[in-house]
Amino acid sequence: MNNRILNVLNYKWGHKKIVTSWIGNLEKNQLVYNATGFRIARPVLKSNQDAAGVHLDINAGGQIRKDKNALATIWIPLIGFNKNYTLRFAPGSHTVNHTISFIKKKKITPVVEKSYEKKFKFVRPTLKIGQAILLHSNLLHGGSRNFGKKTRVSLDVRILNLKRFSN
Repeated sequence: MNNRILNVLNYKWGHKKIVTSWIGNLEKNQLVYNATGFRIARPVLKSNQDAAGVHLDINAGGQIRKDKNALATIWIPLIGFNKNYTLRFAPGSHTVNHTISFIKKKKITPVVEKSYEKKFKFVRPTLKIGQAILLHSNLLHGGSRNFGKKTRVSLDVRILNLKRFSN
């Protein structure tokens, strides 16, 4: 793992005891440790089903967590670096105590309701090759439909704080 990222985590968490994970479809029990996953989003004209709704990673793995320092996510674009492609996020939303329900159909979901999403302003940065977005677990992000002409490809890395993350 990149030393800069480890230093940020060490500063924030006070240690470097971490593990990475990939979280896919939780209904199919796709939670894999020491792994990461590629994500694609086809252009809107071809499909609008690829982008996950606006969500918080704090509830990753199908558990409601109050510990905002349990994990961090790195979103790394591989194809698609401008505002038509990049991940949307709501600056400052990580400081809000999101007291909304995450239970849908008796299952825990990290996705928020559209009415709640509308309370926040979202941005889509333009990134350069090699840049990534480090997301706080309580930061609202997602719902990032691909308005470009190419399929967006990104790499998601979730870093779990072993002293705070539990299954």
